[in-house]
Amino acid sequence: MLRMRTLTRLDRYERGIVRNLIEAYHYSAPAARALFMAYRPVLKLMDRYDSSKDWAERFHHAKHNGLTADQWVKRIKRVRREERHEKYGSRQGRRIAASTTQKNKKARRAILVR
Repeated sequence: MLRMRTLTRLDRYERGIVRNLIEAYHYSAPAARALFMAYRPVLKLMDRYDSSKDWAERFHHAKHNGLTADQWVKRIKRVRREERHEKYGSRQGRRIAASTTQKNKKARRAILVR
């Protein structure tokens, strides 16, 4: 019996990242998509203010430097938690963090792979 793989449909922004990985960093189409899918959880945690070209560069450098998506996600969460603690204190920070969905731009700048 043949098993069909289900492909996650990418939106226009995500397709742009894959396209930039192919054009700028010479990945094959399947390799670019696989790289994007590996680092997609990182993109989900961050804002989409940066261009798809910037994200392609970050994903390429992360892979090249051996930074896994799990490590990156843990770092994002740790930096956000530390910033909440600095701003509100530990107990109040947890309450506020649970009730808000707005992401901190300062944390975003500190987290991005350069």
